[in-house]
Amino acid sequence: MGAFIQTIAMLAVGGYLLYAAYRKARRRAEQSPETRTWMIVRNGAGVAIAVIAILWLPARVPDTPGSPAALVMFTLIWLLGGMMVIMGSASLLGAWMAKPGNGLDGTDGTVKKPKMAD
Repeated sequence: MGAFIQTIAMLAVGGYLLYAAYRKARRRAEQSPETRTWMIVRNGAGVAIAVIAILWLPARVPDTPGSPAALVMFTLIWLLGGMMVIMGSASLLGAWMAKPGNGLDGTDGTVKKPKMAD
């Protein structure tokens, strides 16, 4: 029963982190069309680099059975690369789904500064 609850808790935390990345990217991409385009390009490049790292780097490491350094490196590549793919995909989706102009004040995404008293 303890393992089941741990799994549910991990999935809940992971889901929350993905949702937070999605919402933050979407809010930022709604500021302007240029910001949206830049975020789509940047997150797409991050996902592509992570996929290349996951698939290409392990083939570059010499196969030394039982080597602790190789095992640690493979684990780090998969964990960090996997995190980059998952979080980058959530951010990419958030930027993709954003509609520029739906920003903070509902018009062009800019915040109206209060006038200073004279």
